[in-house]
Amino acid sequence: MGLLDFFKKLKNDITNPINNREQGGAHDKDERPAFNQARPVSDRNDEPAPQEKVVPNPVEEQLIEQEDYVAPDTPEVTLTEDIPLEEPEDLPLTTHDNVQTIQDKEALLQQALEEEQALLEEQLALQAEQHKHRQTQARDAEADEQTQTQHADGDPSYLGNLEHTALIDQLLRVPRDERDDEWVGKFLSHVATASFVCGDPQVIQGPDNFPYFQIFIPEANKPFQCYVLEHMLDDFLLENGLGVALEPKDGQVEWVLTYGDLLHYSVHRTFAIPKEHQFGKVKEGDEVIQQDEQILVGAPSTAILPTAARAVIKSFLQAQGVANPKVCIIDRSQHGKGQDLVFNIVPEQFESQAHYRAIMQALGWFIPRYYSYIGAQDHAFEGHFLPL
Repeated sequence: MGLLDFFKKLKNDITNPINNREQGGAHDKDERPAFNQARPVSDRNDEPAPQEKVVPNPVEEQLIEQEDYVAPDTPEVTLTEDIPLEEPEDLPLTTHDNVQTIQDKEALLQQALEEEQALLEEQLALQAEQHKHRQTQARDAEADEQTQTQHADGDPSYLGNLEHTALIDQLLRVPRDERDDEWVGKFLSHVATASFVCGDPQVIQGPDNFPYFQIFIPEANKPFQCYVLEHMLDDFLLENGLGVALEPKDGQVEWVLTYGDLLHYSVHRTFAIPKEHQFGKVKEGDEVIQQDEQILVGAPSTAILPTAARAVIKSFLQAQGVANPKVCIIDRSQHGKGQDLVFNIVPEQFESQAHYRAIMQALGWFIPRYYSYIGAQDHAFEGHFLPL
């Protein structure tokens, strides 16, 4: 029952009992108890009959005088002795139940109003909390958007080089089978500073199950929000463990930059792999370190493994079941083998040898392509391993 219906019912309940009381209570003012019937004089033998007196009707007398008029029989009024009237008995006044009923209805009405007000206040409080939550989400989303991207009109320093964008566009029009080393050199020299637009969604999962931020060549003569790889690196790519996919369409992609590629650029400001470096030759398979080998062991510098990369690799290894990932670097240059990053992971930590090799291969996605790395037990380089 709605509140309006409740009011209507309450009004009827309050009105009807009063009407009933007026109808069923004391007698109306025009009603009186019946008189005792006068007894005929002839029935009383012990008293003489009183002299009958006829009361003339003045109206009839006037009519008789004016014309021949036969007066109707006038009822005789017989005067008898006065008989006292019986007074009605005084009925005791009692409190009507409807008075209490009205009070109960008023209490129920007040209670209903209070409950309605409490419910309304609760709904308003909930709506205010939801509105506040939406505002907080909007502010957080806006802050994230400002952190990840800068609008071209808002931050001129974030603009990329449109000439480099045009050059990348021309390079991507070259058929894939005609893209030689010169093509690759030009592409890698200009892709980091060109202006791009992001895709929707911004991050996709590649066929290797790693996350990639997708970018595209902007449309000509159309305003766009600018994304420049050189700025995106420190803004959010490295911190969030993302790679970059350029123009992914219909299951194909023009170019892929792994997390290790971006890490290399963040340190050396180029995607080109140096011809001369300290790392050993990258090779697959097991390798045994001989006891008589002279090895230098230390901690990798931030130039080799930046802080952001260590946190991302740590999260990856922990997700694979390595409870306390550690790293160190060894140098076997005296034996012509160069440097290697060493992680404290071995086959015994995984379900199978195949699982271990899959993890080791996936680990290469996080570091530059020319880095060599191996896995070893904790005690092999005890005192030299450092937590990631």
